[in-house]
Amino acid sequence: MNPDALTHLQNGLNIDPGLTLVEVSILSLLQTDALLTDPVIDIVLLQERIIRCDNFTLGEFCRGFMGLLARRLLEPHGEFRFVLSDYGRTYLSGGVVQNISRGLPEEVL
Repeated sequence: MNPDALTHLQNGLNIDPGLTLVEVSILSLLQTDALLTDPVIDIVLLQERIIRCDNFTLGEFCRGFMGLLARRLLEPHGEFRFVLSDYGRTYLSGGVVQNISRGLPEEVL
């Protein structure tokens, strides 16, 4: 089997097409009103809530956050600051996170 068949080519990056559980958790949390009132993401608060509430490790959070950057759902906004990209906002407005949370197959998405 062709290795590219197992990955998703997006803007020149080989990325697994499915979001990981930690990526879904991060995006779900970013959809809450408290974190979207300011477009700049408070990484410390986000990390604390993902680790404390969702029981992920620091390493899992870091891999998930980097995965969202690689997928271009998040983008840098100055030094050590990040925001949802336009693509990320469009992605979230499509209800993808809710569908994944409900366990719908990815073909439906």
